[in-house]
Amino acid sequence: MNSLGVYAIVFYVNDINATLKHYEKIGFNVEVIKEGHLKIALSNFEFEFHDKKLETIEELKAEANKDPKGNGAFIYVKSNDIYTDYESIKESGAIVSNISKRPWGTIEFSITDPDGYKLMIYQLSNE
Repeated sequence: MNSLGVYAIVFYVNDINATLKHYEKIGFNVEVIKEGHLKIALSNFEFEFHDKKLETIEELKAEANKDPKGNGAFIYVKSNDIYTDYESIKESGAIVSNISKRPWGTIEFSITDPDGYKLMIYQLSNE
């Protein structure tokens, strides 16, 4: 299994334009791959957002149309300056949780996107 690797996670969304606006508003560089497909690249990893209405493969279409979106999924994104990032994202008007120190050694906050997916922005508390 050493030859396997993860390079991206795909999230189906209800409104691709709302997703684009949300992630741009909070400061991510979002690339439009093609109609209905967005990409956010962070280091060596990519998040892709696909418009569920444009899925044509039946097996994937069934999954894309399941609702509600975002339940139980947390995307962890490491920050090098958690307090500055928190203030910047909060000022953008995004739905942001309170920043808090966790018992597992992180300082973190969450951002909820239009489909309910949660980005957990974190920094190790000893950094």
